[in-house]
Amino acid sequence: GKPGIGKTTEIYRIIKRYNPELVVIITNAFREPDVYRLLREDLGDNFLVVWDDFHDNSKLFEETIYKLRNEFDNFYVLCAERYTAKEKRKEELSLEFWKKANFTEEVYLHEFTREQCIELIRMCCEEFNVAASEDVILTLADKTLRSDGTPFYIVSVLIDYQNARIRMRDIERYPSDVVDVWKYKISSLS
Repeated sequence: GKPGIGKTTEIYRIIKRYNPELVVIITNAFREPDVYRLLREDLGDNFLVVWDDFHDNSKLFEETIYKLRNEFDNFYVLCAERYTAKEKRKEELSLEFWKKANFTEEVYLHEFTREQCIELIRMCCEEFNVAASEDVILTLADKTLRSDGTPFYIVSVLIDYQNARIRMRDIERYPSDVVDVWKYKISSLS
């Protein structure tokens, strides 16, 4: 899915739903020496490896999964990637890898509908105490759908107007991509 669509949130929902005995969370700070440290751990016979944004280092992902398979009999892997990295991943990780690793299911997180955008905008306005006319809400929903299309985009825009009013001209100034929204926010800090 897209950045901000809710991949990480969905991972945590899955963990909560299945409540595994042990969860190993791999972050972007994970490096090759960490693989060997992980192999020395007493992980038991039934654990879940969570690897968010595994596309950031698909080679290390592949090596880690193979090494874990050689060491442990029964574990599960839950991983997430951005849709923009899918083609790169297909080049770097062969179909053979996925078959050997016995990965069975891909889940796609789809973009919001207009009605879902409007509902989330209203909820965020209430939560953040943002005053917005109906026209502003509808315009922000339409811009969200034309551009990023994610819940994170909506939250990233509305959080700027906590305890204030958002107007039509405010919406027009925002970039179409949530990453660009945050780049602007961070650059304006200095």
